[in-house]
Amino acid sequence: MSCQACGSRALHFDDEVLCLLCTNCGNVVESNQSALDFSMITEKGTGTNFGMGRTLHNQSSTLVARSGRYLSGDTKEARWMKNLEVAKSFLAAVTRNMRQSPCTERAQYIMEQAMRKGKFRWGQGAERVAGASICIALRESGKAESTREVAVHIQCRQDYLARTYRRVATLLGTKIEPMDPALLVSQIWNHIQECLTSSTSPSFPTELSNFLSDLTSVSQTIIDLAHQLSNLTLRVSLTQGRQASLVACALLMVSLSGVAGKPIPKPRVLASVLGERFGGAARGISDRVREIERLIEDWRHELPWADTDLPANSRKRTIKIASWIKDVVNFKDALWFKQIEAVAHAHYSPSVEDESESDEDDTSSRTGSYCTTGSKRSNGTQITSGSKRPCLDRGYHDSGRPRAYVVEHSRRRSSPQTAILASLLNPFSFSPTSAPLTLDLAQEALQSSDNIADEDLFEEGELEGFIRSENDVNALRARWEEEGRFEGVPEWTDEPQEVPSETVSMRDILDSFNPDVEEVIGSWRDASPMGFSDNGSYFYDD
Repeated sequence: MSCQACGSRALHFDDEVLCLLCTNCGNVVESNQSALDFSMITEKGTGTNFGMGRTLHNQSSTLVARSGRYLSGDTKEARWMKNLEVAKSFLAAVTRNMRQSPCTERAQYIMEQAMRKGKFRWGQGAERVAGASICIALRESGKAESTREVAVHIQCRQDYLARTYRRVATLLGTKIEPMDPALLVSQIWNHIQECLTSSTSPSFPTELSNFLSDLTSVSQTIIDLAHQLSNLTLRVSLTQGRQASLVACALLMVSLSGVAGKPIPKPRVLASVLGERFGGAARGISDRVREIERLIEDWRHELPWADTDLPANSRKRTIKIASWIKDVVNFKDALWFKQIEAVAHAHYSPSVEDESESDEDDTSSRTGSYCTTGSKRSNGTQITSGSKRPCLDRGYHDSGRPRAYVVEHSRRRSSPQTAILASLLNPFSFSPTSAPLTLDLAQEALQSSDNIADEDLFEEGELEGFIRSENDVNALRARWEEEGRFEGVPEWTDEPQEVPSETVSMRDILDSFNPDVEEVIGSWRDASPMGFSDNGSYFYDD
């Protein structure tokens, strides 16, 4: 697009006026956004005056006709820039919730380049591009890109995010090797399936081949279990300083055992084939498998139905652990997911509906441009605990056996609410700014019931009717009248009574006070002849 006045292509989109301006002559390229205002008076907030009543009206939203058609006043480039700003705000909210704010600017730049080169449409596809950009920015900063954690924060499936990650990395020519083993699990499983069907690939033993063939029908379950296990093992130093492909091979082998519910027959043969294909030794894969199994063995204590005693025989021990893998991993992943759900979620939807895509592969709901709900920052809880944050995957230390992994403690301190969330007793975050519930109001009313007077609760004579019958009341009243207890007591009337003049008011006391006159205090009375012992009375008997 070029300027109609001077023909220059140096156009600039101004965020304040939300239209394209020519940097050469200053002309407004979108002519229908400028209008002549002959009143010479512009109210506050309607626009900015230019010369003889020419006013450039600011637009805060897209021009839409009654029929739903977008008017030409908002060009395609302008709508694209608006959606980009919304997507950047969504990305910044996700990185803030993940506590990875330093990589926000780099991730936003990667997302913008990917959206321009890949021609992605706005919508759920742009969400996954934002998640992939966060993963790439984390990897460039030397951190492990946890695709499952990012997928939970942007509320999409992990395999779709991994697919978008590979596409964006190829599109931008990223040469950094991924550190998250979950990105390599699908590739390794495809290689195993090719070895089963291809005649040129190395053949497996019959027992191993039958074992793997029976699991081809549950491929998605195997990959999902490997992704869950990969996310849980990122909390410990299982992948630091080690080749990600070997760790991915070990994760897949453990997932195969977990889905089948029994150990893999001939595991060394499978480890050697995978090591030869992905560049590693079979011993390295076997060591990673033993470390993961030891980690699951520690997690088993958190399952109430799991046996605490393991057989001493190594083969029986392996069979027992294989029967726990799926339950243990699902339990730990559900616990981790509850903790993430208690943290904020950033929701995103493009501002222009015709530029968005509605894929059926993601069922998450989108409301608003971007917002944060359930955030821990909004509850006003201050971090005061002096203890370190408990790791999510903390297991039980068995005496006499060295640990195969080192738990990474976070530098942040935790609030008492974190321990409640970890126990799954209260998985929902508490917000003191929320409106009180009816149950809370009823509880407060019950707690303050001791301060309510009897006159506010009962009508006249109602409380006495609960204690005594009418005959008892009449008999008691007649007895008191005979004893003269009602002498000098006026009858109860609803009419106001005049206060006698003899009554001394507080105003009279203040008026009669003279500070110049010395107050005379009477003499003290003698002490009691009984003294002030514990058994005697402290008062005189008048």
